[in-house]
Amino acid sequence: MYLCLSSTPDVGRPEDAQTQDTSSLDRVHRLLLRLCNAAALLLTPGLCRACALPLLRADAYPVCASCLDSVASPTFALCWTCGDALGVDEERAAGFVQRESLRCPQCFAEEPHFARALAFGSYRGTLRNLIHLHKFEGVRSLAVPLGERLAQTIADLIQGEAAPLTAVAVPLFRGKRSFNQSELLADEALRHLHRTHPEIPIEAGHHLLRRVRPTESQSHLTPDQRRKNVRNAFTASADVHGRRILLVDDVLTTGATANECAAELLRAGAASVHVATLARAHRRDTIPAEFTAHHSAAAVPIHRTDEGEKR
Repeated sequence: MYLCLSSTPDVGRPEDAQTQDTSSLDRVHRLLLRLCNAAALLLTPGLCRACALPLLRADAYPVCASCLDSVASPTFALCWTCGDALGVDEERAAGFVQRESLRCPQCFAEEPHFARALAFGSYRGTLRNLIHLHKFEGVRSLAVPLGERLAQTIADLIQGEAAPLTAVAVPLFRGKRSFNQSELLADEALRHLHRTHPEIPIEAGHHLLRRVRPTESQSHLTPDQRRKNVRNAFTASADVHGRRILLVDDVLTTGATANECAAELLRAGAASVHVATLARAHRRDTIPAEFTAHHSAAAVPIHRTDEGEKR
């Protein structure tokens, strides 16, 4: 016995009956196809979309555990304000200056509008590949494991603070993409935080910030062009008044977008703005040769805010 999925109408039968039968068969056909695809996934999971090695098990996302586990936080010293790398090993930097005093030349020259930005990892290698799969190839299921890592960053960023927070994803202009990857990441991160850190008072408020005009892709623009590109591109709701905002994005490169969003949120009355991203594009992530040779604070291209002088 077998089921025939032919959609050829029966001659002589009423047209309405034929249409109903065809519609029912189409639904059965689609259901069987989905079941077959699911069975095929279980029997032959395929290849990891990040490293191209065979997947050892079927999972909700097409990336192996090794690739996910290989994504780690940087071990070099970071600017306390914007999270950019300072070109100094974190352990060595800790020997002569507190982390809270580290500033990059850009933040030393001009403080950004946000209070602090922190990322889970560097925008390169496997993490960069995973973000591209999620953002440009539409692998939405990756929001779950990536959101868990973002949750870790958020917990580190706001540790010890009990005041309520409102998470706001950097918005897209309408029609830019079928989904906002930053909003998906933020929502998954909040779900994870509510399970693992119920003591952190945080809620989503993505509607509080809108992008009011289209902007160019930032990837090919210089830092100055990026700032001009996003200028006046956002508007914040008056409901942000008095709120502590956690701005969420997938990648922070020069900080132009985050800074413009923070400026608009503060203009609308936000009490403060912190920034959490999955990745940070670092300008300097290697230890300078002179620092390695001399192990001296004088060779480090950073600034101390407590003394106001270059080190």
